[in-house]
Amino acid sequence: FWIALSVVTVQIAFLLLLLTDQIGSTGESDLVVVPVNVQSIVHASQALATIVAIFDQDDLRSAIEGYFDGLPTRFKGDIAFQRMNKVQWNFSCGIRFVQGFLSVFASFVLAVQSETVFD
Repeated sequence: FWIALSVVTVQIAFLLLLLTDQIGSTGESDLVVVPVNVQSIVHASQALATIVAIFDQDDLRSAIEGYFDGLPTRFKGDIAFQRMNKVQWNFSCGIRFVQGFLSVFASFVLAVQSETVFD
């Protein structure tokens, strides 16, 4: 449990550092600065990259599905996880949701602030 929690904490810390650096690096008062003088192919690439990031994010999807499906009744994993209660299950779904949401938001910020297709 503690190893998994430390891994998630490190991942969330890296995502927060990335977001803080990207949002603070613009020098503007806006949260996210969208470049305006770029070709339309760049805007299309930004939209496509955002859609792919949303559909490719497994943590976000599995957290939402796991929360609404509820605690599995026939769990065939490790014995330690067979005694998991609803609060622990919802906590794990919440952690996965936060991590997935931060990943999607970081991808969105990086895609929107790009000035070329290669960025």
